[in-house]
Amino acid sequence: MVAHALARADRPHAARWAIRWVAGTRHEPLYPTALARAEQDGVATPALRLAAAPIADDATLLAWTSGAPAHVVDALAAELHARRRASAGDALLELDATDRPRVRALQLDVLARRGAWDALLAASTHPHRGPRAIATRWLVRHARIDAPITDPDPAVREAAIVGTNAHLLVDDHDPFVRRAAIGRLAGTYAHVHEVPAAATAAAGRALADRDPWVRAVACRVAGRDRAALPALLACLADDDAGVRAAAHDAIADRDRAEIAAIVTTLAGPAQTAAYAWLVRELDDAAVAVARAAIDADLAQLEDSTTTLLRAVLGEATAIEPSAPRTLDLHDLTPVTVAQRPFGRAGFDVAPLAISGAFGLSEASLRRAHLAGANLFFWEPSYTELTRFLKTHPDPTTTRVVTGSYHAEPASIEADVERALRTLGRDTLDVFLLFWTRSDARVDAAAYDVLARLKRRGKIRAVGFSTHHRELARDAIAGPHASPWDVVMIRHSAAHPGIETELLPAARAQGTAILTFSALCYGRMLTGANAPSPADCYRYSIAQPGVTACISAPRRDEELAENLAVLQDATLDAAAITAIRAHGVGVRAENQRFNTLLRQPTRDAAAAAREMLAAELPPAEVVEHRPLPRAGQARGARTKLGAIRRGRR
Repeated sequence: MVAHALARADRPHAARWAIRWVAGTRHEPLYPTALARAEQDGVATPALRLAAAPIADDATLLAWTSGAPAHVVDALAAELHARRRASAGDALLELDATDRPRVRALQLDVLARRGAWDALLAASTHPHRGPRAIATRWLVRHARIDAPITDPDPAVREAAIVGTNAHLLVDDHDPFVRRAAIGRLAGTYAHVHEVPAAATAAAGRALADRDPWVRAVACRVAGRDRAALPALLACLADDDAGVRAAAHDAIADRDRAEIAAIVTTLAGPAQTAAYAWLVRELDDAAVAVARAAIDADLAQLEDSTTTLLRAVLGEATAIEPSAPRTLDLHDLTPVTVAQRPFGRAGFDVAPLAISGAFGLSEASLRRAHLAGANLFFWEPSYTELTRFLKTHPDPTTTRVVTGSYHAEPASIEADVERALRTLGRDTLDVFLLFWTRSDARVDAAAYDVLARLKRRGKIRAVGFSTHHRELARDAIAGPHASPWDVVMIRHSAAHPGIETELLPAARAQGTAILTFSALCYGRMLTGANAPSPADCYRYSIAQPGVTACISAPRRDEELAENLAVLQDATLDAAAITAIRAHGVGVRAENQRFNTLLRQPTRDAAAAAREMLAAELPPAEVVEHRPLPRAGQARGARTKLGAIRRGRR
């Protein structure tokens, strides 16, 4: 169908779609045809050249800029810049940037990476804010000039922000500058125990910012300063849910006696929220403070606060008893739980792993570790888990599972090195090839790439993740199998196929099995007689051959319930039978949903061909999508973000 669209000279819209498909899928057999079509109609229809830009070579892109409209030149220059190779940089520098500030900004980025400081110094006074901001960012971060934090243009002030001056700009009148400043402040002092007073004071002021994003990030820094604690407690009653969540995380480790001394000085919703946080665990100190507040002077308290305290203390007339917590996450002492050997890798793990996918706070992750969890699923975007793993004093008690979505050896090795640098470790415990859907991804060549890294001590256990149990079984026990250490695969009572089709082979080969999706994306928790999340995890852990099950709690309440599995991982036969019966119903409903809504029509390709063969409308106008203007996105002026977003 793509080849058919490329051959239709009278359908430029279809040709543009086809070219973009070829470029997006990297379908090399059609490269020549796509490039020829882009060259054929490129002058009359510049959109074809833009669609073909990712698969054209550097010289072709440079030639296409000749006589092209400004928005085409900008886009082609962005493509050259994104390639980050010397030949592309040389081609970019050949472009005429006169009256083209976007092109000049990209050129300056290339020159900075080549150390051409004189050119950047000259551009630091450029009349357009784009080139001036790019030059400023490089020069300030390499200490070539003083930061121009008083520049009249906010883009330049934002570009001038570094860790040592960020506190000076949290009060800037431009919201993007304030966001950049508080973000830099939080990043600079994320892993520092002693935060300068100027930084904490600036964060305290930012707690009153009108931008909720600024307030939420400020909580991370202000939580280190006792003087900012009243303002931080007030954020517990913020109108924005993100700010409230950030405030909860920031005070999670603060001493409750310290907070109890402050809460009586608050008023209104802030006082109510602070009391709610303080008494939710019903420890003795919190109860004593609450009783004292009631006995002292009820008139000083808001009605809602009084009602809350009386309810918590059991003094209201009609109170529904709350269910007891499954596990107390506060004041935990280290707990020893039963461990399981991780296949033949040579280390043991707890049977429940914790994923950082939903941003559990660093304090919550520490409490999970104290409760016995020692296996953590990590990806580079999991910021809180990164902080926890990087700052943990003993990496041998925190095992890391991570991986790569790439297939090329160089990219896989780069992902391994990046993970080691990010986590500050010498070895990754488990490294997987993610999203395996083909035998080719786990063939002998793929295994050899990871085996080399394992021999070099970079990885302790190598494996892959997949939804396909037949593929997994063949990879570890088939005629062309490799000695994979671990397989990560979906398993629940709604998808129990691995119990007969994979686990016996894994036990025979000594391969560790990590399961995920035990809740079937929450579907196992719905319907009559649905099991609890903890029992869903217990069901997977109870299967012979399963090493550990990965859970991804979103908040402390879910974490507490999940961690109870480590204290009691058993299920009796009746419970297993009931969960399996419930899973059958869940699977039947899933299949019905897929049949009705997910499966594509068999006639989709025929319908597309019919559309291509249809008569043209009376007039066809080729759309041009100009890149965002400089005023539309701050990233275009300081980080070239809008240009890259347009390319993505």
